[in-house]
Amino acid sequence: MSAKKIGILGGSFNPIHKGHLRMAKAARDEYGLDEVWLVPTGFAPHKDDENMALSYSRKNMIELLLSEEPDTDRIILKDLECKSADKNYTYKTISYIHENYPEDELFYIVGEDSIRYFHNWVHPEIITAYSHILVVERNASDTAGIKTGGISPDEMDVRSAIDYVKEKIPGQYSLLSIEPFSMSSSDIRNSILSGADISKAVGEKVSYYIKDHLLYNRGDYDKDLFNDIQEKLQKRLKNSRYQHTLGVMNTAGSLAMKYDYPVDKAMLAGLLHDCAKGMTEDEQIEYCNKHDIALTESELSSPQLIHAKLGSYLCRNKYNVDDKDICHAIQVHTTGCPEMNLLDKILYIADYIEPNRMNLPRLFEIRQSAFEDPDRTLIMILHDTVAYLDRRNMPADPKTKETYEYYKKYMIKQGKDISLIID
Repeated sequence: MSAKKIGILGGSFNPIHKGHLRMAKAARDEYGLDEVWLVPTGFAPHKDDENMALSYSRKNMIELLLSEEPDTDRIILKDLECKSADKNYTYKTISYIHENYPEDELFYIVGEDSIRYFHNWVHPEIITAYSHILVVERNASDTAGIKTGGISPDEMDVRSAIDYVKEKIPGQYSLLSIEPFSMSSSDIRNSILSGADISKAVGEKVSYYIKDHLLYNRGDYDKDLFNDIQEKLQKRLKNSRYQHTLGVMNTAGSLAMKYDYPVDKAMLAGLLHDCAKGMTEDEQIEYCNKHDIALTESELSSPQLIHAKLGSYLCRNKYNVDDKDICHAIQVHTTGCPEMNLLDKILYIADYIEPNRMNLPRLFEIRQSAFEDPDRTLIMILHDTVAYLDRRNMPADPKTKETYEYYKKYMIKQGKDISLIID
């Protein structure tokens, strides 16, 4: 196999944005690189982990932006650092790539801000020994050439900063000019907190992913709230229902860990999902009538469904959890709905697979699938629910059928074969 020219763009990508792809494309095109690797860090030695999304989500966002942006040929996600428990120093990554691809020519892409203090990195001499440093010049008009004597690197223009660093750490350095990008990852995180639209900076798919997973804007629930609600539910629910509730709560928390969703929020949804089950079905109907909670004909004919809508109401008005995501997840946890968000899926699945459930068709396979692909799991549960009702000549709620048809079409549109899971 002939040697390749490989560009390496590392970073936290927290989150990735279109400026990162500009850097990768410019390096690829200007230096004729065969590939540019995007290498997200796992444990960055110089980053505050408080606002760092899990590597699981940062990798997913990279894949989503690559799938949406044009002209990303030969720009590749490489998961070299994310699974390491050690601090991810660049010299280790470059050394690993050199050892495993000794015939290839490496180009390490670094931003203008970073090069100014490159000489203070851990073992920069190893990085320059194994790679050609491409320095991204964020503003191509910056060519003043300020002298370095007595001036700190952050006061120099980029060309002078390179000369300054090169004296300390010899190597091959080249400039790479790109059109300036107005937002950094930290700017994007701040914009999320202020409620601003970030889709132009990160693309529609990444923007939706951040919103769906509540990245960078997670909030927190007080442990006293959990304890208070648990005490109330234990008094109001039958013991078997209460044990089911705890099972759903803990399963929802486990799924949230898997899919990088706020664990406390998912567990609170699980804790409250059956809060209306302390009433009989007649009491639920009476309560809904008294509080102007409109019931559909389907709900009146199948009153076992009412607790979901009523539970959403009680969540806000009796248990003081006025969280639109939790309330919505509770409302749809029995029937599902088209375009379910991540918490909707987590609660719907957790309610089906929690450890106290027994004797359900292919339960082991569904439990395994739940931690691999939530959409496939939804299809399996919906299919088995509709088939169960059909076998017993029981009417399925129209929303359940609508949700089933929606996700069948959605999975097919995603190019996934569902024939084996719905036969």
